[in-house]
Amino acid sequence: MLTLFIVAQLHKYGLLNLIHRQLNNSLKRNLLINFFTRTFCIMAFLIKPAAGQDKPQVFTYTILKGGESIGKYKTQRTVEGSKVTVVYQSDINLHLIFSIRIVEQVINVYSNNKLLISKQSRYINGKEKVCNSAYLKDNGYLLKQLNGEISNFSGYITHTIADLFLNEPDDYTTVYSENHQLQLTVTNMGLHKYMLQFPNGNINYYTYKNGIATQMEAHTAWKTVVFVLDQPLAEK
Repeated sequence: MLTLFIVAQLHKYGLLNLIHRQLNNSLKRNLLINFFTRTFCIMAFLIKPAAGQDKPQVFTYTILKGGESIGKYKTQRTVEGSKVTVVYQSDINLHLIFSIRIVEQVINVYSNNKLLISKQSRYINGKEKVCNSAYLKDNGYLLKQLNGEISNFSGYITHTIADLFLNEPDDYTTVYSENHQLQLTVTNMGLHKYMLQFPNGNINYYTYKNGIATQMEAHTAWKTVVFVLDQPLAEK
């Protein structure tokens, strides 16, 4: 997911532009910390267990590149009656010619197995690069992007890429991409392993145990990045 966009971001904005942005990194870092502190506090309130609400599922992953840790990924699923909220947060630090920090958050809310709202934000070195949203409207969705572009999506969304870490796709074959804002096909490779290919040619491979992803390999033109589950899963 997040790591799949690193190459595109580097190509899109250019190394020299990113270097130039380092000149006021301190200010951007403070803005980033303040923004996400407020956001996480709000989310902590929103997903706090209430009466009749199941205990949230929370899993964390270490993100590896070449065997070395470059960040963390946290995903959480909260169920309250027919309402399901899925949140993921990731923080990646890359050290190339200079340091690049990529922070991303996705919030998806469902009701009766139907997506109601999806919000995705991504910051690179404190600069907002992605702000995508999808809102249920009539028999489809109103899609918005950071640049103000608005489009429509026909039909209902039942699963998104964010769900893949918490829900093995053994009974569904399509997922909505929060970043690309379109449906993608999930291919069953057998032995609890699945493939997801993106329009830019990048490929994710997910491996599951007890319905939870234990590992995700993101193959890109830049590098293979691996998400490894931190918590051991008990045998069933």
